[in-house]
Amino acid sequence: MDRLSGGTRHTAVIEETLKRRSGGILLAYVTSTAPPFASGPFGNTPLPRGWHGIGGVMHQWEHGAGDDLFPPNHLRHDMTFQVDGKVVLITGANRGIGRVILNEAIARGAAKVYTAVRRLESVDELVQQHGDRVVPVALDLSKPETIEAAADTASDVDLVVNNAGVLKNATPLADDVVDCWLYESNINVVGLMRMAKAFAPVLKANGGGAFVQLNSVASMQSFTDFCTYAASKAASYLYTQALRDELSQQETAVVSVHPGPIDTDMAHDAGLQDMTEPPQVVADAIFDALAEGRFHAFPDKMARQTAEAYGGYIDAVVGDASLPAKA
Repeated sequence: MDRLSGGTRHTAVIEETLKRRSGGILLAYVTSTAPPFASGPFGNTPLPRGWHGIGGVMHQWEHGAGDDLFPPNHLRHDMTFQVDGKVVLITGANRGIGRVILNEAIARGAAKVYTAVRRLESVDELVQQHGDRVVPVALDLSKPETIEAAADTASDVDLVVNNAGVLKNATPLADDVVDCWLYESNINVVGLMRMAKAFAPVLKANGGGAFVQLNSVASMQSFTDFCTYAASKAASYLYTQALRDELSQQETAVVSVHPGPIDTDMAHDAGLQDMTEPPQVVADAIFDALAEGRFHAFPDKMARQTAEAYGGYIDAVVGDASLPAKA
């Protein structure tokens, strides 16, 4: 137990967390004289020194002992965020879900909203409607220099909502399937990474704040006609989980949003217009999740059905028991 000295007050919480999140797979505590063992239905399995299991997943930490052995992000998911009086930045805020998120942020008392868009003139109407509470800023997720410039401009931001994304119709064996994947992953995955890297230091400097990522119900279930989009959103969901873990160390709350078909141009282009729900349900779900300290937001009927089906996995592996109530 010598490597846990200084961290014994966490022991009971750690044991309970491991039991709840790993489906009964427990880990012998790391000591300086023997390698750890993961015990479970397959017997005792030695793990390389420095590795331990949380939520059924093996993690390696560079920290040596004490409280750092089990980083606090795995023990708490209760950071809440109220948008009232705060400064917000929303990518893709000129239309669809992003526009509704902007209106909802202002309705809930946001002091200022940066509308991060490719064409500044596309938000002229929003500036006229809300005055100086809306500040246009140029940002293109495929151009890292614009993301870095936006982070410099929005140096007072408290909440970043990465809403912008792209979708291409592509079946698994389509002639353009690789091109579709490269295009979507550059925006939906690499763009997210660029946003996180640019804005994490800003949020930290401003006290922590929050980062919201618009993922999708397709993060959890693929669809033949837009399989590359689903693959990109699955990747962004996994990245968002890791982002939550790292940003919790600077007191930044992270929310992963998983809409089903929403009444936007993207849904219509994908041929899903007959099963859509209004964008307002997404905006409400985002700000409710922030206020309640939840990692996941499942806004609509399809999303809630998926969440219920994945409930055990989400609770045990991802680590968010606060699933939405049944409609």
